[in-house]
Amino acid sequence: MEFRTISVTVTGDSLTNTYTIRKKSGDTLDVVHLPFPRPERGITYTILDDNFVTELKNSEELFRFIGLINDSLVVDELYRISADHCHIELEEGKTEVVL
Repeated sequence: MEFRTISVTVTGDSLTNTYTIRKKSGDTLDVVHLPFPRPERGITYTILDDNFVTELKNSEELFRFIGLINDSLVVDELYRISADHCHIELEEGKTEVVL
């Protein structure tokens, strides 16, 4: 079994709040955004994971990843993500952001 996540690594500062928006509906998704610190490379944040595969199955959509520092918007990135019947896949979008 494999569980995939799509993430972005942010360097330069730590985000105090993050969330993912499904562009099609405008909904803020319930994605577990547990930051994973990597001192040499920044902090990695989850954009979307395989828990969403059933809703996206055999299609692709646009998602926005939002990152805030003390209520100030510092990251606003667009991602095109697809899924087959098992896993999500990043089609387009940044995997690293420098603040």
